[in-house]
Amino acid sequence: MGSDEGKQTGIEGLLNTVTHVLNGANIIIQDKDGRIIRWTSGCERLYGWTSTEAVGQVAQDMLATRFPLPQDEIRRRIGLHHTWEGELVQRRKDGQTIVVATRWVAVNSSDHAPAIIIQTINDITEMTKAQNDLAAREAHLRSILETVPEAMLVIDETGIVTSFSAAAERLFGYFAKEVVGRSVNVLMPASEGRAHDGHLARYLKTGERRIIGYGRVVMGQRKDGSVFPMELSVGEAVVDGKRIFTGFIRDLTSRHRIEAELRQAQKMEAIGQLTGGLAHDFNNLLAVVSGNLEMLEGKISDERLRRLLLEAQEATQDGARLTGQLLAFGRRQPLNPQLAEIGSLITGFSNLLLRAIGETIELRVVAHGASHHALVDGPQLQNALLNLALNARDAMPRGGRLTIEISHATRGGGRPSADLAEQQRDYVLVSVSDTGTGMTADVREKAFEPFFTTKGVGSGTGLGLSMVYGFAKQSGGDIEIDSEPGQGTCVKIFLPAATHQWSIAAPHKMLTLAMQSAEKAPSVPV
Repeated sequence: MGSDEGKQTGIEGLLNTVTHVLNGANIIIQDKDGRIIRWTSGCERLYGWTSTEAVGQVAQDMLATRFPLPQDEIRRRIGLHHTWEGELVQRRKDGQTIVVATRWVAVNSSDHAPAIIIQTINDITEMTKAQNDLAAREAHLRSILETVPEAMLVIDETGIVTSFSAAAERLFGYFAKEVVGRSVNVLMPASEGRAHDGHLARYLKTGERRIIGYGRVVMGQRKDGSVFPMELSVGEAVVDGKRIFTGFIRDLTSRHRIEAELRQAQKMEAIGQLTGGLAHDFNNLLAVVSGNLEMLEGKISDERLRRLLLEAQEATQDGARLTGQLLAFGRRQPLNPQLAEIGSLITGFSNLLLRAIGETIELRVVAHGASHHALVDGPQLQNALLNLALNARDAMPRGGRLTIEISHATRGGGRPSADLAEQQRDYVLVSVSDTGTGMTADVREKAFEPFFTTKGVGSGTGLGLSMVYGFAKQSGGDIEIDSEPGQGTCVKIFLPAATHQWSIAAPHKMLTLAMQSAEKAPSVPV
């Protein structure tokens, strides 16, 4: 027997041995052209073709194989490394598509003979389908978590964050990579963190629920250190025998602010009604007292008694002024609204303001944009500005700057409403800003209440800002205060803008005015 024939017989024997020993496995043996030389019973079960049908066929044609790489690249890698592995998409005899993981090993029968490819095959169709389903579900979950408005995070039973949603990133100011792997306590003030650790440990030990399954208001802490109220709802699941806790978080800052504003508005409304009613009744009593004093004046000749009478009349006049301020706060003050250009009205009033605030304070009146017409009681507006200017003067004992700006503004009404679109209105905004000492949050909250003052005894009645508040509300507008200690104060008065036709009833005629757009008004420094 020749050497070549012996080698050939040796290779054939090796292939027969491999096929016999591993007949139950999925093995295909191909020649250099891809023609099937051996086809095991495992392949018969997997693909559906018998060995008789398969041997001699080109494997990739019979199986309609789809390769992950160009075949030339696969051949190049086999030539270099004598092996290649990857995933293929193939077709069974019944037409069903399957996915297989395969490993190709090149075996040379001699130094010059072409390689024979031994191909092992594992069916991973179901595993691939499961992976694709899982990937689709994960993508769906990520899309939900990225769009849900509530922040979401997941922690394990030791309190370590394992997941952090995009909304949570926006709420807390951390990127997910900064939080995942750290204790959830980084998202809480220290006191809340200690309480959370106690609740979690108690639950794991006793099963006592303090948060899980319930919504609870707690405090959160952002990356910048700011603390805010949040509603926390926690759910529990068991994965691979370990507990995980999913928390959904809703920022309550806006809701708490709106609730506080509503409570403040309701309180001011109640105080206004009470104050206005008392002032009205007191004013009626003063009218009786004043009338009787006037009647007595002509009947008294004793100078000593006349002096006492004059003092009593001056006291009734002071009482009348006081009740006028109280009526203004209670929105029972009679107003005489007239169409006015606010910028011109305030500019013409600036000389009186200058005399009131003194020489150490710089006054500027600035009008932004087009003309600013509003239906307003001019003298009452000037009185309100005078009160604000005097408050600003007292807040700047060493001098400073008082700025009155007139501009246009669009905003909602003074009260929260479900239909915000209906609340959007155009206003003329009069902002009075100073560079004084400013207010704390507690002072700001009470600033509009009658008789509240931070001044010393005898330095004020505490009715200035309350009168301004009542004037703005009674005029159909609103008022706000922006102030911080050491940063000055800005009081904003919103007056409804006259942008449509206004019908104004006069005693003897009806005057209809149509507002036209005007030229841009320049800044007016004083």
